[in-house]
Amino acid sequence: MNIYITGASSGIGEYIAYEYAKRGTHLALCARRKEKLEDIATKCREMGAEVTIYSVDVTDQHSTKESIDDFLSKIEKIDLVIANAGLGDLDALHKGDPTLINEVIKVNVIGVQNTILPFIPVMLKQDNGHIALVGSVASHIAWAGGGAYAASKFAQLGFFESLRLEEEKNNIDISMVFPGFVNTDISKNALS
Repeated sequence: MNIYITGASSGIGEYIAYEYAKRGTHLALCARRKEKLEDIATKCREMGAEVTIYSVDVTDQHSTKESIDDFLSKIEKIDLVIANAGLGDLDALHKGDPTLINEVIKVNVIGVQNTILPFIPVMLKQDNGHIALVGSVASHIAWAGGGAYAASKFAQLGFFESLRLEEEKNNIDISMVFPGFVNTDISKNALS
């Protein structure tokens, strides 16, 4: 099995990598923090996985596509893509500065699209594949101070629903998971 995972340097992505590593898969682990990826890759290799790492920022369409193309050149087919990279912080709307909000939207919406869309033609050609988006319960409910995060997760849900409807006629499975509070870097940032 060949799996491409973003946000693999910590939290949910890291532990997804460990679970699939136990199954002897070929993993592409992607994140910005190369040193952390190297440590996780070592653990995954010890569990029996073949691992390729990519230090990539999913908001950069071109470097994300380069990592995808490189991984696809190493494998016969792509089985699963897990769009997990995410950013969550409190909005601080009272400061009047949209910088943080824009970054959350960029990572959580544009980053997901940069990750998923290059795989669609490949999966159509191979006549199967599975795409999984890691959303949040914030895809369904917003809270004071979490507007950017909730908006990004609402947008992911809309994108997922559209993609699922479009691909249900093809042999591509589209899934979205909605974790609640998980003790990760994102949740620690949101509480600080």
